[in-house]
Amino acid sequence: MRNDQQYDWFYKKPAWRKIREMALSRDDYLCQHCFDEGVFKQADLVHHIVYVENDFNKALSLENLVSLCHACHNEVHKNDNKRHIRRNSRKYLKQKQLEKKKINIIKLK
Repeated sequence: MRNDQQYDWFYKKPAWRKIREMALSRDDYLCQHCFDEGVFKQADLVHHIVYVENDFNKALSLENLVSLCHACHNEVHKNDNKRHIRRNSRKYLKQKQLEKKKINIIKLK
């Protein structure tokens, strides 16, 4: 996951502020996750669907942005963090299994 300050410079740029405003306007300043549930709640921020650190080329793409309220934004990141932890746990376990197999092969020789 990203270092909170890694892309601070980007969010201060006029280009970001402009595309952010365009996304909010497109979404009628409503949280799109709440709206999908039939709830009308003001959007507080704009979220990158594909994160800036994953594909910087999509950072200013309107199609890659969604307006969210703070609660939904926090929920999106909480779920992303869970997936990140699970993914890394699986990688770790696979790596440990491979290391164990290598050790067993070496013992057989």
